[in-house]
Amino acid sequence: MANSNHSLEPEIEINLLKIKSLQLHNFRFFGDDENHNTFNFDSENTIIFGENGSGKSSIFKAFEFLAKDVIEESEFLDSKNIFTNSSTELSFELSNGDTTILDDDNFNMTEDYLTQFSILKPILDYKSLLKLNYRDIDFHKKSVNIYPVLKKLFKNYEIEGGKTLSSITNPDEYFEKLKEIVNSLLENIRYFIQKLSDEFNLEDFFFNKEFSENQNGTEFIVNIELSYRDKNIEKHHLFFNEARLSALAISIYFAIIKKFAELETGDSIRVLVLDDLLISLDMSNRMKLLKVLKEDFSDFQVIFLTHDRELFEVYKSSFKKKYEISLKSEDNLEKPFVKKHLNYFELAEKHFSEFDYPACANYLRKEVERLKEIKKKQEDSQNSEEVLFKKFKKLLDKEDLTDPEQHSRTVGKLIGLKKGFESETSSKVKIDYRYDFKSILSR
Repeated sequence: MANSNHSLEPEIEINLLKIKSLQLHNFRFFGDDENHNTFNFDSENTIIFGENGSGKSSIFKAFEFLAKDVIEESEFLDSKNIFTNSSTELSFELSNGDTTILDDDNFNMTEDYLTQFSILKPILDYKSLLKLNYRDIDFHKKSVNIYPVLKKLFKNYEIEGGKTLSSITNPDEYFEKLKEIVNSLLENIRYFIQKLSDEFNLEDFFFNKEFSENQNGTEFIVNIELSYRDKNIEKHHLFFNEARLSALAISIYFAIIKKFAELETGDSIRVLVLDDLLISLDMSNRMKLLKVLKEDFSDFQVIFLTHDRELFEVYKSSFKKKYEISLKSEDNLEKPFVKKHLNYFELAEKHFSEFDYPACANYLRKEVERLKEIKKKQEDSQNSEEVLFKKFKKLLDKEDLTDPEQHSRTVGKLIGLKKGFESETSSKVKIDYRYDFKSILSR
């Protein structure tokens, strides 16, 4: 993590595996055309844009199968492309040279790193967020009980003696252990919340047991206790907007993923797959998530799927590999058409190989201009601290702080300056404000 106080890095050195390529052969919407069913990730962060109905969800489903501890034969066979009689196959090439293949006759994955990946389950979509925020059907009358979600997420969590949480047969002992595990995540959930939305805070998790509706047993309850601007929020799922609800759910999932990653040993697949996670967020909140991915998941290979063209255009410069999936009509059927999105340098290489030297030179010029712009932004951010204090000094010299009305107005301007510099300054450059506003104004 970026902040060492919140680091969840593993204590022992492990070999982090990435995905080099994925091929979806006659799987769901994809057919047998290797030009349009293969994604060469080259172990790099990848963003994939896909129109609705183009097959983007099929890619997410493929990773879901890779992350399953048990694959049901019927579920896999139901994913066969209905317009073919040929076999269905998913092929994952890993950075260690191994290739994992799932097909009609093979559903078993015995490698230790695949077992660990099935425990980690770093596969999230918008439906995952909904499970945390709208778990109860009758959610207008009571707080959301997230126990069923936690039970599933921590099913294979390793506890003392090499056992898993689900191996505990005593209900009270199980619930106490779950409570201990979840409470150990509090600090890191708060850390992610502050990075995604600084307007609310996670106070605690509330654990309780109640009689079931038919009075035949007890029901485990886990509620989330939140505060918004120092006010306790009892039913956050009714009070918060979609952006804050998404920030909360993402923070919980991210903290869990980092916790599981901390416990891994030996070879480990470090891939984070996110599918349309930001449907309800505006661009400012989307940029916060991008910053979290860069700073806190730098050891993960991020595969980001979206149907949002605007988001793709904004995010694509932060991803090494880019793909676009569109629909193409062939033999009276709509099929996915996969196009690798080339950057300026890759386009220059392409035109050079085709002996189109003017076009090659043009794209090389664009790449140089892009790099110059990045360099300029980096240099500007390094001067931000000096610029900040000059503006502070100019403002304080000009205002009459003995006037109560002026005093209040100046505080507002200072806060505005602070927020402006927070948004403009590079995340790699740390600004030390040296004095809080109160101590400055008291002088």
